[in-house]
Amino acid sequence: MKKLLENSKCELYISLMYEFINRFKNSPEFEPHLDSLFGCQDWKEMCEIDNKEEKKSFLNKLYKKKLKESGAEQVVHFELYKGNRHVYTIFFATKHIKGSDSMKASIWKVVPEGDFKFKGGKDKDLLMSQDMHDFTSLQNCIQERFSTGQWITSKTVQDFVASDETDYHSSQVKKHGLKPLEEKGFLTIGQLPPGKKRRAGTYPPQILFRITAE
Repeated sequence: MKKLLENSKCELYISLMYEFINRFKNSPEFEPHLDSLFGCQDWKEMCEIDNKEEKKSFLNKLYKKKLKESGAEQVVHFELYKGNRHVYTIFFATKHIKGSDSMKASIWKVVPEGDFKFKGGKDKDLLMSQDMHDFTSLQNCIQERFSTGQWITSKTVQDFVASDETDYHSSQVKKHGLKPLEEKGFLTIGQLPPGKKRRAGTYPPQILFRITAE
């Protein structure tokens, strides 16, 4: 992985099979393979964790950490479920924030219907679906990051959302993030540049605004 990531245009798409790792974690003959997979022996800490979800979360965080140490600038991951059964976890490692944003946009676009569903890698309670209408989690992410009293632009927020720090993509920011926050009174528009006008509900690049938590 590290050798591949030395290429500036490299992107890695990886399926991490947690269920098999968990099943064979205590088999001595399997240990060298896990050492090789993670590039360390830190995975052994999972053996001391009883809760299944916490154990899986620990391995996901470790694998993401190791991919970044190997040269990835952005690492996003999602979990695919069939019903309540975890099938596998998808990791996407890239050298550029645009790659992270594009992958997340693709995941949202092809979110399966029926028995299959995706869980976000950052928000364990986020179940992605094509008819999803509640973007409260996105608004909360924006508030937590930017309720500092500073004046910012829409691009600043979009760059944050595009990164691997959220499960959302930049095209969702204005409609599902900024507009609802303004309607709820958490976003205040600053003074417009001379000669500039703004249509309600829009956030052009030259507009400065401030976000509050209350």
